[in-house]
Amino acid sequence: MSGLHLWIAFAAAALLLAGCRGGGEAPQPEPEASGILAVRTTSELRGYGPPGTADPGTQAQMVYPYSGQGQVDYEGSFTITIPTPQQGWAYPMPTEVHVNLTRDGEVLPAKAPIVWLDSRITKPLFSTGAGPNDMVFGNDSLYIANSFDNTMVRYGLDGEVLGTIAYEENASPSYLVLQGNRLYVSANGENSLKCFEADTLHWASDPTVAATYGDEELAFLGPGQPVASDHYVWLPLASIVSFGPTVYEDNPSIQLLNLDLAGMPGGYGLEYGVNPQFGVYDFTRDWLLIVATGEIQFDEEWHPYATSSSHIEARSFSDQAVAAYPEYGSIELGAVGAGRITLDESAGVAFLGNSLNGNVYKVNTVTGEVLRGEGNPIVLTEEFTYISDVALTPDMRYVLATSFNTDELYVIDAQTDDVNPGPYPEPLDLSLDPELMAGAAKVEINPTPRADGGYDVYVLYGVANAVAKIELL
Repeated sequence: MSGLHLWIAFAAAALLLAGCRGGGEAPQPEPEASGILAVRTTSELRGYGPPGTADPGTQAQMVYPYSGQGQVDYEGSFTITIPTPQQGWAYPMPTEVHVNLTRDGEVLPAKAPIVWLDSRITKPLFSTGAGPNDMVFGNDSLYIANSFDNTMVRYGLDGEVLGTIAYEENASPSYLVLQGNRLYVSANGENSLKCFEADTLHWASDPTVAATYGDEELAFLGPGQPVASDHYVWLPLASIVSFGPTVYEDNPSIQLLNLDLAGMPGGYGLEYGVNPQFGVYDFTRDWLLIVATGEIQFDEEWHPYATSSSHIEARSFSDQAVAAYPEYGSIELGAVGAGRITLDESAGVAFLGNSLNGNVYKVNTVTGEVLRGEGNPIVLTEEFTYISDVALTPDMRYVLATSFNTDELYVIDAQTDDVNPGPYPEPLDLSLDPELMAGAAKVEINPTPRADGGYDVYVLYGVANAVAKIELL
């Protein structure tokens, strides 16, 4: 080979290598410190800058040791995705990448430390009692209802047992809600709703905030998730008449406690739909939202399917809200098996999981518009699963959703509905054993951000009897 041809071949090889390795030398001058990250998974490297990092509409470029670029969005955030190069990643793996971005019209270099996504997960963080069914965060601790153990336990964030409420055998404490210093616990074994002081776990000062419900004509009463405001507590009752196939009661009851009138248990019939299980209170509008899942049946392989529509029923229990909204209204979602609900009060937008598949739904609760419904859901996975919980981060930027059968935590952009956005190239893997399902279920978020601005997230394993911790980026 002639010297010229040898030089051309050498140059071509160098260019090919530069395309994968970013061109060789670090940019000068020395990059300044910034809040950007490079998130590493087994399949890609993703450079990410949070809102305000760069000028909207400009390009952010990864220049060393890998090359790539990404458009900066209207918030000043950017994402640069680098798939695994054909020649493989540089070895040893560098600890940072260098990025050029434009801020205030000036091109500036910046360093981004490389973070492994899996390194943000502690699994498990600690073990719970048997059959944990629900969890709430409060008082720098986690309250967990252990249905099989018949206990409600307050755990420190390190797993230390800080207090225990023992129930009678087969009481099955099931769902929790924390409002102020009041912890409400529903138990669908003994069909009760009880209230405790959250800091001490003593009975609440008002002993009448405890009620036991029953109906001899029903096969299963099924107290669901309590919903609490400053003045009322609501308890949806699933109300199943018989099993095989399941027959649900028409106009099932929502039990109501008026805290201003020393409890006084009462109730009303659900106006729309059947099988109410979950709900949320909109404090901005003094507005109660109850999710009626609809009729759920099972095929020969015990896979669930819906035979009637889900609804969100809205009611007002405030004179001020009644003047602005109708006394009650309903949003029909279709046969989606709607489950847990989380609400962005400022926007009046709710996200819902479901008991049938890997879809999430999105609704404007003020206008009644179904933004992402039966025909256009937010699809997280096609694998057999159901979305056991949804939760908004305190900054309302992301929706977190747990996939029960696949043991994954998905991140959704709350504004764009994009799945695996920004610094999250893929769902977070919460599996504990490749051969066994852990049952990723309830999500709780510490509302106080860490010093780096991220949030600590806790996920309850309903099968593995444990809790995992995720440090969001």
